[in-house]
Amino acid sequence: MINAASNIFAPSTENIAAAAAVIREGGLIAFPTETVYGLGADATNDRAVASIFEAKDRPRFNPLIVHFASSSEAGNAAAFDARAHRLAGAFWPGALTLVLERRSASAISLLVSAGLETLAVRVPAHPVAQALLAAAKRPIAAPSANRRWLRTGKPFFIPATTSATAKVTSIFSASASTVVRPRT
Repeated sequence: MINAASNIFAPSTENIAAAAAVIREGGLIAFPTETVYGLGADATNDRAVASIFEAKDRPRFNPLIVHFASSSEAGNAAAFDARAHRLAGAFWPGALTLVLERRSASAISLLVSAGLETLAVRVPAHPVAQALLAAAKRPIAAPSANRRWLRTGKPFFIPATTSATAKVTSIFSASASTVVRPRT
């Protein structure tokens, strides 16, 4: 069920498809992972990636994590050595982020890497994140859905719970067109 006043979507198949369309069109969405809500955009779209930095007031020298549907998709963007393959095999899907050398033919926006030769890659286990990645059919750049130094002068993180949905929506109401809440 969609809450039209705040654009909070239940994680139904129809709403995941709508959120994926927002990603493909270059928009921002907030979605749960197994650790925090992510503020996500198409990782292959320069403008979409730039909008993450703008919405979060994030310094452009601070790289983003790119979420992939599978380790093989991550392997198309980043070079996995034997250690990375072992770690991915043991911990993916899951909360592990690997920082690996970027492949020269990678379709990931250069803005994601903030000028570095590496990519931070992850395959999330959360069922909503996995459904969104499958429906979007592209990697999603998604740092945590917070604003740096908001109010307290220190970053804060929003746990991926249903009760956090309202906080994410209030922080990013002008930027993120969609918030997909966790299954309840």
